[in-house]
Amino acid sequence: MSMLRGRGYRDKLWVAVIGASKLSPEEYSQALEIGRILGELEFVVLTGGLGGTMEAVARGAKESGALTIGVLPTKSRGDANPWIDIPIPTGIGEHRNLILVNSGDIVVSLFKGYGTLIELAYAMKIEKRIIGYKTWEEVLRKYKYSSICEDLGELRKLLLQIKSSY
Repeated sequence: MSMLRGRGYRDKLWVAVIGASKLSPEEYSQALEIGRILGELEFVVLTGGLGGTMEAVARGAKESGALTIGVLPTKSRGDANPWIDIPIPTGIGEHRNLILVNSGDIVVSLFKGYGTLIELAYAMKIEKRIIGYKTWEEVLRKYKYSSICEDLGELRKLLLQIKSSY
């Protein structure tokens, strides 16, 4: 928690991770590893704060030492998954998706869910840089600020390039 005492987290790259709330065991494992990658690269990690992709990524990031922030759809901080350091209860339901994607310097989109598709639309509307992994590739291919990664090694490499250019 020493990061919170200083202001160092303001100088870090913030990554908003969006993705399906229901995952297969394989997808959960991949999301957990992506969270670890984000933590190892010292990103601040934002998610929607609940289950599925949000939980797995936050868990991996937290286990790797990252600061995790959950932008919750509900009014209660207690609704956040246990891997969230800073829960932000909005009480505005799915409308919190715009707050989430706007808060990240970049957006990482994982897997396919209709909520993820909405979040992608918001991110595209406000011209955020998006990295996709097993997500709505057919949508991202039409967006000029996107990259699609086929495997976790490629994702790590791209995140490292973005971090070094930030």
